[in-house]
Amino acid sequence: MAEFFWGFSGGCIAMYFLFVKGMIQELNRLTRLAYDLPSKK
Repeated sequence: MAEFFWGFSGGCIAMYFLFVKGMIQELNRLTRLAYDLPSKK
């Protein structure tokens, strides 16, 4: 049972990590777009 629990929590942590990484990349992309808009005018 312990092995199952650790495997499950490990999978959750990995998914959470990927989710956070994706969110950070998306935020970086949005901030770059926001900074690019004024300089194009």
